[in-house]
Amino acid sequence: MDQYAVASKVELALIKRVFPKATITKIERKSARKWDVRFEGTLPGAGFSYRFSAWLPLAAIRELTLWTGRAIADECDYPMMAIEGDWSGIRDTNEESIWSIFEKHVLKGGRS
Repeated sequence: MDQYAVASKVELALIKRVFPKATITKIERKSARKWDVRFEGTLPGAGFSYRFSAWLPLAAIRELTLWTGRAIADECDYPMMAIEGDWSGIRDTNEESIWSIFEKHVLKGGRS
């Protein structure tokens, strides 16, 4: 089965926007919900490359928003951690709040 068949063209476009230099090696759909995909790949480093895996909504929040800003931090479970630059303040937030942040600040381009 073609691994890319599990992601739509717009999901693939967002993955490339989030990690433009990555070589994507695997994509898996978590659910039927649009944007709910996990992916793996490699990124070039200084003289090396490293492997990574990511969930698209969370990766997009990290790479495409100012997640340490008050607008996003106030929507997560651990706002002070996020404001102080601790990614786990966002990462460890409940999934429905992550979806809300993703939809508001990534898809709809809310102020972040």
